[in-house]
Amino acid sequence: MPAPPTLRFDRTPRIRELDSRGVQVTHALGVTTVAMSVTLVATFLAVVVVGIVNLELDGFGEMFGLARDLDDLLRAMFAPMLIVGAALLVIGPVVFVAHRAAVFAAASKFAAQHPTDAPPRDVRDRLRSTTPGGSLETAGVVGVMAFGFLFLIGVLLTIGSMVEDPERVQGSVTFMVCAAVAALLSGVAIGLSKRREPAQKRRAEMLQGQWKATARRAAKAENRRRRAFPRGEIPHILRGGSLWWLYGILYLTVCLGMVVFIVGVLLRQPCRTCEPRVLDPFGESAIDVFSGTGGALLIASGVGSAVLWLLLAGFAFAREETLRTWLTRAGGVRLEGEHRRELLGIPSAMTMLAALLAGISSIVLAVSGGAIAVDWPNLDPLTAWLTGGSLTVAALVCGMIGHRREVRLRMLVRDALMPGDITGRDDEDAY
Repeated sequence: MPAPPTLRFDRTPRIRELDSRGVQVTHALGVTTVAMSVTLVATFLAVVVVGIVNLELDGFGEMFGLARDLDDLLRAMFAPMLIVGAALLVIGPVVFVAHRAAVFAAASKFAAQHPTDAPPRDVRDRLRSTTPGGSLETAGVVGVMAFGFLFLIGVLLTIGSMVEDPERVQGSVTFMVCAAVAALLSGVAIGLSKRREPAQKRRAEMLQGQWKATARRAAKAENRRRRAFPRGEIPHILRGGSLWWLYGILYLTVCLGMVVFIVGVLLRQPCRTCEPRVLDPFGESAIDVFSGTGGALLIASGVGSAVLWLLLAGFAFAREETLRTWLTRAGGVRLEGEHRRELLGIPSAMTMLAALLAGISSIVLAVSGGAIAVDWPNLDPLTAWLTGGSLTVAALVCGMIGHRREVRLRMLVRDALMPGDITGRDDEDAY
């Protein structure tokens, strides 16, 4: 990453970015896991709502000619959603602990390679709050409680299957055994954390003691050098503002589409036990307009969300490249604290793309799993699973690239702006 030549060989104390391959991988895993989890919950709620409407109002299915097939597909989607959700429930805490461990290892390596420098304040605060061992213990306790509860549910399911449907006993026992094994592994994690946490606490305290004075000297040194820089004006695209307000319009579109669509359904069949109405030509046209408009708005809002996310990613990429070009050409520049904070926090377009791909992958896995279960026509199971898996892998790769781009961009900002440790107050450094 290019940097101003006059600053590259500066030997005075600095606030430097911390990074490692482990931090990159765990960051990508975290982005993918969170995006898949959020999208999976939204998909679950959407399936529940559509399923209820489909069951309560016969006119809903008649509009698409899919009354029976749609109900079968929606019911079949619950199994893959629960499987993916259970996997994410296990993977999430593991990724959290792994990220803490990666940051801890990177911090130890940083202290050895840059003894006169300090990492940013958020890294120091993270190490002060908890160690990897402490995070592992917390995850283990939560795991024992959660999987112990699931084990009890498995026992109840097994007893119920033995009484009502003996053919399901095998599945209930398998569920119970998996929950017991997961709870046992969580207990093992607690034991490992108890053994490693004392040494990690001592190491963290030593690093905090080393960086306490170093960060103060680095922030003061950067403040002095920044005062010697000429005051600069940042490009307009970097002065805040974004396209996020468009999500408010999409939210209103979803609400309006749902209301209009339900009105069309109710005009056809006011209640569950009512007979579907046959109206005059004007009434039939009104129903078609309401139903068609509502459906179009709902479809447009769903597609629009993905398109808008791509637009936001493109906007973020434009800001990244503009900032990189401006800092490379401008050299040392003096800005106010608020602007320095914003430039250090510009999100990477690749990270946003990773979140989008991960969200789409969870939807693909849920829909394809349900379609395979009901033997949906013209669907190749292998292609469906490969598509979902490929999107997940692509999300991980984009997440790693995005994290690396963010770190490099922050390094360039620190080389050109000498931002120090920015607090919540304008133009001040935290010592």
